[in-house]
Amino acid sequence: YGDWSSDVCSSDLKGLRVLLVEDNKVNQMVAREMLKRLGVELAVADNGRMALERLERESYDLVLMDIQMPELDGLEATRAIRERETEQGGHLPIVAMTAQAMSGDRDRCLAAGMDDYLTKPFDPDELIARVKIGSRIIELEENLNASRKQMEVLAMHDALTGIFNRRATQERAESELSRTGRE
Repeated sequence: YGDWSSDVCSSDLKGLRVLLVEDNKVNQMVAREMLKRLGVELAVADNGRMALERLERESYDLVLMDIQMPELDGLEATRAIRERETEQGGHLPIVAMTAQAMSGDRDRCLAAGMDDYLTKPFDPDELIARVKIGSRIIELEENLNASRKQMEVLAMHDALTGIFNRRATQERAESELSRTGRE
């Protein structure tokens, strides 16, 4: 595979938990070797059904999903993952991997709920770029969730402050009325 990994800061991806859903053993081996060099923790499922079973038991940061597989293809597996997310919350980045590069394939993958698209055979730089994009999606979602929580706290603070300020204003007004009423 050459020395392509020297161009990538492996600390960017070190420890990233990736589920590779791929039925072709050669493609599994190639992806495993590429990602292992970068410190990615890789698990493999041979088809969509196995991927869903793994996702029930373990959590991952990113899924690399083949499209054409036996038992349950990548599009069906992605739809099932997205349906589960609708019920349970969260968003797992999924990158489609397909040998078909026909027009409309990318749109079908995105319509099924995939976040990105990669054609096979993939070159190392493309694979790494997609994994990095997926890890960036994770980071952005975490920041967005933290911002939402912060906004909820601020909204509650503002609501409570408003209640206390209204009460204080009302007490000052009542005090002023009773003081001026005595004069």
